[in-house]
Amino acid sequence: MLPLPASPTDTFKLADWLELECLLSKQKSSSAGDLTDALRFASLFHDEIEIENKVTDVFDELEQRSLSAGNSYPFELTGNLVTRRHTWKKYRPYVFCLCLSYFGWSTKKPRQHFPERLFEELSCYAAVNYLHGQGIRFGWPRHSPLTANFGKALNLLCHDHIKEGAGFRDQVEPQSNGDGCLDIVAWNSFPDNRPGKLLLFGACAAGKDWEDDKMDELQPATFCANCMIEIPPSSIIKAFFIPHRVVPSKWDRYSRRAGVIFDRCRISYWTNAKHDKSYNPDQVDSWVETVFSGLAQ
Repeated sequence: MLPLPASPTDTFKLADWLELECLLSKQKSSSAGDLTDALRFASLFHDEIEIENKVTDVFDELEQRSLSAGNSYPFELTGNLVTRRHTWKKYRPYVFCLCLSYFGWSTKKPRQHFPERLFEELSCYAAVNYLHGQGIRFGWPRHSPLTANFGKALNLLCHDHIKEGAGFRDQVEPQSNGDGCLDIVAWNSFPDNRPGKLLLFGACAAGKDWEDDKMDELQPATFCANCMIEIPPSSIIKAFFIPHRVVPSKWDRYSRRAGVIFDRCRISYWTNAKHDKSYNPDQVDSWVETVFSGLAQ
């Protein structure tokens, strides 16, 4: 059995734990009884009533995940039983975000996988599908069709992609690289290609410190004023992408800070509906399989 999470009374982490138990189980299921036994063995609560209440909270959260992710949710909930629907690869966006949120990733070099970059690609794909438009990953380190140099990349973004902003503003101390906290850009243009369109600037926070200052780092208006020759005429949608779940009581307050929040369920909903090569599913699968194989050792 998978050890309980580091925060063993956190409802969201316990819900993650139960989902992972289901994914790892030979029976392709996990249950309220599994969680009850684990909590009872860990002696984390004073009595059985507290354990029962916590298990109820966890299953309420699982129900919300099922509702939010829709057909992109990998599990079937029947009473106190969680059952795996199909092979996890049919639901790779959700499973990838689940593992990224629960286990994190190593920053030690050399690394075979870069899940934080894969998450940015997945988030970009979610934004594109949400807007029914186009998008590009701007986060560092960049790759084709953009370039590593910040100014050149911004010129390409403005001239070849969003067709707004007029290019990079030549500053006294220009950035040579980096991304200015802008990870993804998505847009939906009109046939006339004139300025004024749905335009989304997004920041991604795959790590566990996402509730700190990450939500405030990207300010689209400031970014455009500092870095672009011209400010796009239409208001820019600010978005925030995380592989985690947000406590419902904090959702409104966090949305005022972060803009449109794409949590694990929203990202899954907008990426699993279409199977596309806009992100790298093979690398996603390889990283998840590495995580799972490490648990089996």
